[in-house]
Amino acid sequence: MKKPLVISLMALGAVAWPRTGETLPPIHSRTLDVAIRNKILLINEGAEPRTLDPQAAALGVLEHHIIMGLIEDLVGCHPTDQSKEVPGMADRWEHNDDYSIWTFYIGEDCKWSNGDPVTAQDFVFSYKRILTPAFGSPYVDLLFASWLSLQLPA
Repeated sequence: MKKPLVISLMALGAVAWPRTGETLPPIHSRTLDVAIRNKILLINEGAEPRTLDPQAAALGVLEHHIIMGLIEDLVGCHPTDQSKEVPGMADRWEHNDDYSIWTFYIGEDCKWSNGDPVTAQDFVFSYKRILTPAFGSPYVDLLFASWLSLQLPA
């Protein structure tokens, strides 16, 4: 019973798209053209995100996809080799001999969406915020051991 169904679906495909040697047309639209030209992020998600604050709530896949399109880490992952890092907001970094102190150098061209420069204090604020018990971030455990070895200015 399955074999005739496969054959009939193949026949339907041959009728639906004539064999002229042409490939299927690319999916393209005026919306996509405008987005590309104006550097607009388009994400097709089915539901409304609960929050876009990466520290505030346990995020699902929806929120993760949006946030990863909006933010840049200090250091990123190499696209094909997970053993390597690539610059993100930090254009370079260094550590002491025992790896207990890391220094990140923020790129001079790093700007917030309003044009203000990104500073080291922005990262200090972010680390202090996520590690504050009253804030109650679900991700604090991921950073707590790191917090003990960080020497951040007040």
